[in-house]
Amino acid sequence: MDEAKRPSRLDWVIYVGLIPGFFAVVVTAVTLAAFGVDVLSYGRSLWAKGAALLRPAPAEGGAAPTETAAARLQALEEEVRAQAAKIEEQARALAQLEQEKAALASEKAALEAALAAAQGQQAEQKQREEAAIRALEGLPPSKAAEILGLLDPGLASAIWLGLGSDARSAVLGKLAPEKAADLVARLLDGSPDRAGALALTLKAMPPDAAAKLLADLYGKRPGVAATAFAALDAPSRGPILAALPPAVGRGLVDRLTPDAGR
Repeated sequence: MDEAKRPSRLDWVIYVGLIPGFFAVVVTAVTLAAFGVDVLSYGRSLWAKGAALLRPAPAEGGAAPTETAAARLQALEEEVRAQAAKIEEQARALAQLEQEKAALASEKAALEAALAAAQGQQAEQKQREEAAIRALEGLPPSKAAEILGLLDPGLASAIWLGLGSDARSAVLGKLAPEKAADLVARLLDGSPDRAGALALTLKAMPPDAAAKLLADLYGKRPGVAATAFAALDAPSRGPILAALPPAVGRGLVDRLTPDAGR
């Protein structure tokens, strides 16, 4: 046979496979239809079964692909809602922190203002005390003592302590005994280390005036009187002790040397 007229493989498939096969299907369908078989329904059933066989089977124990995608979508939606709720909670916490920060800043500003006002008042008080000290130092001791006696005890104590040693002694000697005792007690209560300054004042006073002051002070505040007496040096104690009432002198000596009374 001539090479050009030899049939190709496609021709063999069409003429040997497809045409006879199609003819066989048609003949079979007609024959089945003649016997009352619903060929169309049977064909649809075969097509559905073939499609089911060709559809990818789900993993063992798993859901179908459509059900798996729906479950994943639902899980993602739930995660988004959870993250949104968490962000909202963090936003509320941040807002609360901002409010607390603002409140603390306001309190800090108020405290700083109060501190500045207090410092201003202290500076003003200090200026008044310095002005009063300068004024009293230029007055006779009796007049200065009269003015101190009219002042608040705390202010009087601060002004008296600011006077020079000689002025302190002179003014203290002119004060009423009760006022002088209160002034000395307040002075030592506020700062016991001021006993040295008080001792210098007592040394500069006449022994009988110093003894009178210590006796009045001992009657009200024995511990304060003992502190003032202990701050004196030995040469100054003798004359003052001699001018003291015996009971007061014994009490001060006993406090100065506790073992002496045993």
